[in-house]
Amino acid sequence: GLAAWIFAAATERCPPVAYELNSFDNVSPDFDEATKKPPASVEGGFIPYPRLERLREYLDTYGADNVQTTARLWNDSIDYIDSIRDRMPNFYEVRYEDVLEESVEEIGKLFDFCEVERPAPDNEDYNTKISKVGKVHHKNKYSHFETIEEVCSERMKRYGYLA
Repeated sequence: GLAAWIFAAATERCPPVAYELNSFDNVSPDFDEATKKPPASVEGGFIPYPRLERLREYLDTYGADNVQTTARLWNDSIDYIDSIRDRMPNFYEVRYEDVLEESVEEIGKLFDFCEVERPAPDNEDYNTKISKVGKVHHKNKYSHFETIEEVCSERMKRYGYLA
């Protein structure tokens, strides 16, 4: 998403997980310069990423359309990041929901982390674009939530999704 891309494109400190060309023209001189070229790790627009070790096991056990597969992969993804976090000196974690709820504050923190000058308060281009960032207007109400909560409760509590 946008937050991950800002982090990756502005700093080029670590390979991004996803690469999107969400240009923020005229936002900040440093940011504009950083976004003129893709990070060095991008080859042909595709960035390889490590597959989760148990992906095949979950697909074979639960199937591609089963919520168990998704829930377990979510847990494994968090565990994977936890296992490498200490080896990533330039790591910044932000929840998607926080970017939606507090766009200006959270995007500002990303600019600070990336050591990119924040846009001036009167920067109309930035203000227009940041005002279009969505807001959370609902609580997720998926079917099979009991299963998701059972499989993911520990990590969901850690990230504030469960009390």
